[in-house]
Amino acid sequence: MTTTTSATARPGVTPASHTRPTTAPAPAGPGRRPTVLRRAALVVTTALASLFAVVWGATTVAQLVTGRESDHLFHQVTGQGLLLSALWLGAVLPLTVAGWRGRAPSAAAVLHTVGFLLAAVTASAMAPVAGGPMVTGVAVVTVALLWWALPVRPHVRSLRALRPALDPVAAPVVAVLGWLHVTFAVSESAVQRAMADEHATMAHNFDMAWVSLTVVLAGLAAVLVPGARRLLAVAGAGSVVIGASRFLITDDVWWSLAATACGAVALLLACVARRERTPR
Repeated sequence: MTTTTSATARPGVTPASHTRPTTAPAPAGPGRRPTVLRRAALVVTTALASLFAVVWGATTVAQLVTGRESDHLFHQVTGQGLLLSALWLGAVLPLTVAGWRGRAPSAAAVLHTVGFLLAAVTASAMAPVAGGPMVTGVAVVTVALLWWALPVRPHVRSLRALRPALDPVAAPVVAVLGWLHVTFAVSESAVQRAMADEHATMAHNFDMAWVSLTVVLAGLAAVLVPGARRLLAVAGAGSVVIGASRFLITDDVWWSLAATACGAVALLLACVARRERTPR
């Protein structure tokens, strides 16, 4: 006698013949193309958010080429100069590029922008004189307008990618780097509050606290958030620029050498990590 298999499904199990085909998630690709109006808003808000950085960067290049204001050479390279302009544009342009492509900004881009603004707010709170709070307000408001103009912003679900996962190799380096630059920012803020010389009048000490705290926050994000590991290169490069410039231009030696060495090690670790992540 032939046994016939029953077509009756077990409770809670859908027969294979009645299952609906499921569609696999589409691979990540270019986002939806933003409208002309949205892209126009991106252009306008990007121009506003990067205006100070572009003007200060261009002015600094002109001063370096002509040799004008040579007594401010250290700050021309770092605060209110090339380094600050680079960090500022690094916080703005990735948002614009992502928005232009119709994509949400990456975790690294968001954390760099947040860290840059948080460093500005902290530096202006530590030394609320000589225009620091005004520049901070301009940076926060204009970047907020750029954020508003983005066609796609990171969804709340994407915060899962920000769960801490400590990088045990880079953490000690960033800890030393952070200690060096936080103490430097505190001392620069004290000089800024004293308003004792021309550098303080021009808010150069505020700028130094700003870039130093930005370096620290970039390094902290890199060692805590897997999606922001590339910010270790930002922290390392910033520390090298500040330390090497201070060693070559001023009479400071030991702090400058330590900051340069920590930055170089952080850069090396960032390069090794990037090479390991690169598909072969």
